Amino acid sequence: MRNHSRFSEWVDERTGLVSFLGRTSEEPVRGGAGLRHVFGSALAGAFLIQLVTGLLLMTSYVPSSSHAWGSVWYIDNQMALGWVIRGLHHFGSSAVVVLLAMHLVQTILLAAYRSPREFNWWLGLVMMFAALGLALTGYLLPWDQKGYWATRVATNIAGTTPVIGPLAQRVLVGGIEYGNQTLTRLYGLHVGVFPMVLVLGLLGHWALARRHGLSGRGRPGKDDTYSPAQAFYNLLAIALVLGILLTIVLVNGGAGLEAPADPSGTDYPARPEWYFLALYQLLNEFDSDTEIIGTMVIPGAIVTLLFLLPVLDRLFPRRLVHFGACAMIFVVLGGAGALMTKALLADRGDAAFVLARLEADRHRERADALAEAAGLPPEGAGYLMARDPLSRGMDLLEANCLSCHAYAGEGRVQVQVAQPTADQLLLVDPARLSGVAADLPDAVLRRVAFAVPKEFDPRSAEREETTPGSTLYRVEGINAQGERVVAETSLGDDHVVVSTHSVQSASDLKGFGTRAWLRGLLEDPSSPRYFGLVPQCGGMASWKESSKLTPGQLDEVADFFDEHVIPATPGLSAAAWELQFAEAEEPPPGYQHFINECADCHLWGLGGADSTGVDSPNVYGWGSPTWIRRMIEEPGARDLYGYLADHEQMPGFEGQLTEADLGVIIRLLRGEYLPADRSSGPSAEGTPAVIEGLEASRAD
Repeated sequence: MRNHSRFSEWVDERTGLVSFLGRTSEEPVRGGAGLRHVFGSALAGAFLIQLVTGLLLMTSYVPSSSHAWGSVWYIDNQMALGWVIRGLHHFGSSAVVVLLAMHLVQTILLAAYRSPREFNWWLGLVMMFAALGLALTGYLLPWDQKGYWATRVATNIAGTTPVIGPLAQRVLVGGIEYGNQTLTRLYGLHVGVFPMVLVLGLLGHWALARRHGLSGRGRPGKDDTYSPAQAFYNLLAIALVLGILLTIVLVNGGAGLEAPADPSGTDYPARPEWYFLALYQLLNEFDSDTEIIGTMVIPGAIVTLLFLLPVLDRLFPRRLVHFGACAMIFVVLGGAGALMTKALLADRGDAAFVLARLEADRHRERADALAEAAGLPPEGAGYLMARDPLSRGMDLLEANCLSCHAYAGEGRVQVQVAQPTADQLLLVDPARLSGVAADLPDAVLRRVAFAVPKEFDPRSAEREETTPGSTLYRVEGINAQGERVVAETSLGDDHVVVSTHSVQSASDLKGFGTRAWLRGLLEDPSSPRYFGLVPQCGGMASWKESSKLTPGQLDEVADFFDEHVIPATPGLSAAAWELQFAEAEEPPPGYQHFINECADCHLWGLGGADSTGVDSPNVYGWGSPTWIRRMIEEPGARDLYGYLADHEQMPGFEGQLTEADLGVIIRLLRGEYLPADRSSGPSAEGTPAVIEGLEASRAD
């Protein structure tokens, strides 16, 4: 003990720290210690949590538009306790906002803005806006869909500021394009400017609080010292905040991460965090001509009144100003709560938003699965989805192919949401659906009748119990183009989801270029999955009628293609390739079957439209990436389907698709992708090969 005392004296003699802490612990707490004094300390504790977790995140985070998402994914999934650290940091910002609001209300109720605490009040407001700035700039840092689009909304709002708006937006964005400059500038604000303002503000706030003492009404005649009584309450409050945050993190499994930012997409349902949702909804209350009222006038007036409160308190009767301040803060918080509730209810009842949210969730899960299976592309996380056949490939098929072809039995599906008004429903004639849906509720009939096309032939109607007390009504029919139309709604909904399914007129592309697809073609070429809907390609059906090949021999043909034709070596001539079988003592059985039954029409070299009278494409390299690429770009080539009339040919896409997009489509058709459900799709044995294909595609 004596050594400790000597050490303390030695430290105090040189720094004065021990004496300073002693004086601080003995400072009086007028009115006695209590929970009413803990809000400032709890807020400081939340700031400390943010500071510590932020520093830990900085050890792995990469402030680059190419690698930010990947570094955050690494923190969540690979770094030891990274998901806990990021979760504390993420939800800690919400804790800061809540404690700020509580501390602000307490300060106004106690009139702690009055003399001599004016500067403390102003410092508190500066810290409050710095904390909100931290929350706002933290959005973008993961460079995911949510952060990217929410930041676009925020910077666009900043751009509406009179006079300086466009300049401020350009400075924040780093030009006119959102990209690396945007990320690094907001990162600098997040880890440099705003924390510095907060730290300096906290030091000044604490120093002024010590000078003027703690405000508040306590027990008359009751005074305590800061330590141990009030220190205990403060530590208890900080521990409670930390405990609540840890519970939220554990329940939610971390902070969550959306799919990588996709600047080219416009269908992401962007919404800010809950504490900015009221401002977002306030903006929606005004049209484009008056939106400045919601973005600048109302928020600006509230901020101005808060800063002028100490001045107004000296110019006007104190009781009147205090009553007005209390009324204003409760109106602001109540209005914010009402706007937030309105926004949440509007989204819940907006089918278009719900559908977009489901699609965003699907992309998020897909991005996470891809990153886990094969890691991140060295070029950046943006290529994760852009090179995924199941994501980008399906988008390309939807845009270019599925108006004629199908994929897994489904063609192009266009989804629309109809939300008729009460007046519009009164003008609808539900009798047009009475043939199949007469027993449906009138409200459902009217909504569906409004949503479906005018020329709609109803074919069936059904109801399905989705959850206890909730019934989904589904009406199916055909439109004027012969497309299948499905309308779905529930009794309590105010909207109808209408999906239009294109009419299949060409083969199903799922598995095209694989042994399974070829084996199915050999078994039943007249199936709608193959050439049953393409009468100009009926040669295979005619062959099937006269074919003498047994199922086992058809298997041997498919095996031969799988082992020797599909893996054809690029650059090797058909003649050179065929010599290895034609001159072999025992050629593969499948080769011999092909020569006996198929070679009369199909050739390995030039086949069809080459003055031979053969009306079939050549099959050398059939199913290989090179063959499929040619089929996509120039299906009318003389050695493919050039023998068909121009109006019977598939349109070519030469020059319309990038090399990367062509590769994505080819891998989608051949099934070379990570299945959406690991329990389905490619087998577990084939998954390593799929992953190798993913990694190889990144080297292209």
